[in-house]
Amino acid sequence: MGTHCNGNPILKIKVENAFKNDIYDIELFYNSKADMMQIFNCSFSVKELEAFHLYFESEDPNAKLFMDGLEFLPSDSIKYTDTNEIYLPPSTVFYPIYIYEQGYYPFRVGMYEIRIEENDKVYYALLQIEPKHLSEKDWILLRDDLENEVRGLSQDLIRKNIGFGSIEFASLPVEVLLKFLIINKYSNRLLGSLIDLKDKPNFKIEKEYVKKELYEAKQIDSVTIRNYLLRGTDEDKYLIPERIISYDLQENKWLKKIIEAYELNLKEFLSVIYNSKNAIKNEIKLLKNYKSASPQIEIKTNLLNQLYIYEKTASKILKISNIVKLQEWYGKITPLKNGRIPHVLFMDARYGVLYQLYRDLQNQKFEIEIDKNYSYAWKNTYKLYEIWCYIKIYKLLTSESISFEQQSNIAITEAQHMLIPMILPETCIVLKKDNITLKYYYDKNIPTSSKETNRNNNPIFTTGRHNRPDARLDIYVDSLYVRSIIFEFKYRTIRNFWNKNNQSTSYDQIISYKDNTKSIFVENYKSKKSMEFRPVKEVWVFHPTFDKIDDSQTLEKYDEGVKLIRMKPEESLEEVTKNLNDTINEIVSIVFDN
Repeated sequence: MGTHCNGNPILKIKVENAFKNDIYDIELFYNSKADMMQIFNCSFSVKELEAFHLYFESEDPNAKLFMDGLEFLPSDSIKYTDTNEIYLPPSTVFYPIYIYEQGYYPFRVGMYEIRIEENDKVYYALLQIEPKHLSEKDWILLRDDLENEVRGLSQDLIRKNIGFGSIEFASLPVEVLLKFLIINKYSNRLLGSLIDLKDKPNFKIEKEYVKKELYEAKQIDSVTIRNYLLRGTDEDKYLIPERIISYDLQENKWLKKIIEAYELNLKEFLSVIYNSKNAIKNEIKLLKNYKSASPQIEIKTNLLNQLYIYEKTASKILKISNIVKLQEWYGKITPLKNGRIPHVLFMDARYGVLYQLYRDLQNQKFEIEIDKNYSYAWKNTYKLYEIWCYIKIYKLLTSESISFEQQSNIAITEAQHMLIPMILPETCIVLKKDNITLKYYYDKNIPTSSKETNRNNNPIFTTGRHNRPDARLDIYVDSLYVRSIIFEFKYRTIRNFWNKNNQSTSYDQIISYKDNTKSIFVENYKSKKSMEFRPVKEVWVFHPTFDKIDDSQTLEKYDEGVKLIRMKPEESLEEVTKNLNDTINEIVSIVFDN
């Protein structure tokens, strides 16, 4: 059970931020993991992204402290057990578990187990990482809401009862992955069947009547005689019976249909693999900038190797299928016109494997279990909040109140064809209502020169140094560009990013988006004249926190053309929806007023 008794390990934590540098004694320990899991009270807590250090002292020179995240510590601080488990030995100095200079933050909101082995005893403690600008309840709501909105935004553990086990993949697009896993399950038997069928497909001997001269006939029958009697001696050729080998059987028609079906799945999967490999390579390249990210690099490298294996399997199946399709007999098979299932599909193991594969591929009721260990919680909260806001605005645009309809998939760039990433930079959602078109971008660069712009995809450019807003809404009427709204998603307090007297980078960024953007495509103005008008109607900055400045949801900064909007889980979005609809209508009215 949890105790505060003397005799517990000596463990201290030092927490650092802009306002404090405090040291605390850790006193709550559990004598067993079972007690810890049952009571589950944290021994100490730290705010997300706060720097903290641990001090571990013991009279036992062989004492060990284990916890998640130690792999990111400098190599001279950590040690390894005989089973390669990382631990910290006792020390007279503080260990820097996370410092700002470290770059990569190894923790996510949640509980982390600390285990101390000392004098043949084991002690447990719980470290809690708390969300910085949200309550724990709001953070959980935000995380769960995001996962429910977009299934593919988290790293999911996808398990289908196909004997595959567990593998680290994201769920976008889950159907493509699952269909490949089904094919992969059958791959060895499938290849064996195809190789055998290539040379020994089922056939039957049929009688076919061919017009030939009588002297060429090896045999005649009643049909030949009837034809002779009807045509008379004036005919040069008559219907002569011949024995032919026919491959146009129902099971072979099914074979052809099944091959066409799984080939489509495999080709789509190979397209997915191609984009996924490139994305993972870029992630690995980025992580190499951080000395402490070697465990993440190893995970992604293993994942990349797994994709190469899958790619090889898919390519091999397609190659063997193509060899079968090149056989002369295959070209004589007509398309399947009725779904009659011949008994051969159950009695002949070669055809049976293919038919069972087909049935599994057609089964749309995939049984997917998402392991909570691979939920979206692995993302930093600022990224969670950023994507959550992006999706929420999309939902507002398609709500009954604003009523735009989605024209493209939610991720029309590579994100639609990715296994690993979530919504990717430059994702675009196209929405329409009557003659109005909205193009809603996520994390897309604004060009820095008018030469890089075009009316359809990049109608604006900036003369400032800030050119990558979190989201952007370009508004068109009758395919003509009118104006834009820029969105920033700040997981911070208002005071942190909006202070004119102490102008932060964030403040400069927000003002730059409003003042320094230009366009040569602003509707109803000639190219040179349009440069005098600001194409960005407003900059909307979303944040999750209350502030003493004002407790209303929306703060209008008319002089700057900026709206500061509080948006958090379970808070009404009615006011935001109305503001968004009014702003779009005001922009659209520009066309009709000029």
